[in-house]
Amino acid sequence: RPNPAKDDIEINVQSATKQEANIEIFNALGVKVLSDRKNMIAGENTIHLDTKKLASGLYLLKIGDSQIKFIRSN
Repeated sequence: RPNPAKDDIEINVQSATKQEANIEIFNALGVKVLSDRKNMIAGENTIHLDTKKLASGLYLLKIGDSQIKFIRSN
């Protein structure tokens, strides 16, 4: 949230174990535009990502095996 995003997004993720998660954002053409790793605890995690440098458009966010679509608007 929020969706559409402006300057950043906040994602709530449940994790079964303490782990380091791969986070990737792809644009509508399938090009990876952001890659990051975040440490997660077992249970609920809140991840903040800066989207200021992304152009307006539709994006796919992947955290491990999960996928979320969001829109970046100016």
